[in-house]
Amino acid sequence: MKSDDVCIALVERGQFLRTAVGAERAGELRTTYEFTHALYRDALYRRLPTSSRITYHRRLAHGLERLRTADHDDVAGTVAAHYEAAGVYDRAVTNTIVAAGNALRRYAHAEALALLTHARELNQQTSDPETGAREFELLQRRGDVEYARGEMALAADAYDEAAAAAVRADVPAAAAQVLIRAARSAAFFDVPRALDACDRAAQVAIDGGLTPLEARATLVRLCWTLLHRGWSRELADTATAALETLVQSNADLTPADHILFANVQVFRAEYGDATARADAALSRLDPTDSVWEHLGALAAKGGALALRGRLGEAYRTLT
Repeated sequence: MKSDDVCIALVERGQFLRTAVGAERAGELRTTYEFTHALYRDALYRRLPTSSRITYHRRLAHGLERLRTADHDDVAGTVAAHYEAAGVYDRAVTNTIVAAGNALRRYAHAEALALLTHARELNQQTSDPETGAREFELLQRRGDVEYARGEMALAADAYDEAAAAAVRADVPAAAAQVLIRAARSAAFFDVPRALDACDRAAQVAIDGGLTPLEARATLVRLCWTLLHRGWSRELADTATAALETLVQSNADLTPADHILFANVQVFRAEYGDATARADAALSRLDPTDSVWEHLGALAAKGGALALRGRLGEAYRTLT
C-alpha cells in the first residue's frame, strides 16, 4: 500500500492524522498531512532507531529542497533543521544562511542574528574545504544585519572579522569588498577607522591585482575624506578619476558608490549631475535594501535639489 493511501485511510478513520493545508510548489497543489497531536509524533519518533531517524531527516531535507523555488524559499529553516538532525552540518549551515536572509527581509533582526549565531556553531563542526568560505559569509551576513539595525560599531567589528576570514580562505576580492563595508559602517562613528579600512581594502586589492576594487576603495576613502574634512579640489579630482577607472573597468557601480559620489558632486556645485546620480542609486535600491542606503540617496538628492533652488522638489524628496 502506498504511503498516501495509508495517510488517507488514517484520516478517514480519524486516527493520528488529519489533512493539512495544501502546499503549492511549481504550480502543483500537494495534499499534506499532520499529526492530530504532537504526542503521537513524539512517541513514534522516539521509537525510531537512530539510523532510521538520520535517514528520514536526510530524505525530508532532500525532498523539501526539491520543492524550493525562488518565489517559495520559506522552507529553508525547516530544511536546515532536518540537515542538522541528520548530521549534515555543511548543508544545514547553507540553508540557515538562507533562513537568516529571509528573516532580515522581514526586518526580524533578532531572529536573523540568532540563526547566524547557531549557523556559526554548526560550521565549527565541519572540516570540508568550504568551511572557511562559509565562516566568511556568516560573518559578513552578521555585519549586514547589524548595519541594517543601526548598530554600526558591531557591524564594523563583524566586517573586520569577515575580512580576516576571507584572507585566511585566500579570497582577496571578498576581503577587499567586506573591508569597504567596514569603512561604510565605521564612518558613522569613527572616521579614522573608516579611512584605515579603505586603505587596507586598497592594499588587498593591489596585492591581488584587483584594479576595480582598488579604485572603489580609493573612491570611498576620498569621498569620506571630503565629507568629513572639508572641500579640496585635488581630492575631488582624484575621486572623479577613481570613479572613471571603475566605469572603464565595466565594474557595476553600487548604490553606495552613486550616493557617495553624488555628495562629492554637490561639493563641486554640480547639482544636476548629483541629482541624476542620486536617482541612479534610488533606481538600484529595492524595499529589501537597508534603510541607510535609502536615506543616503534621498538626502543627497534633496540637498542637490535645494541648492539648485528647487525647494518644493527638495521638500517632497526629504519628506
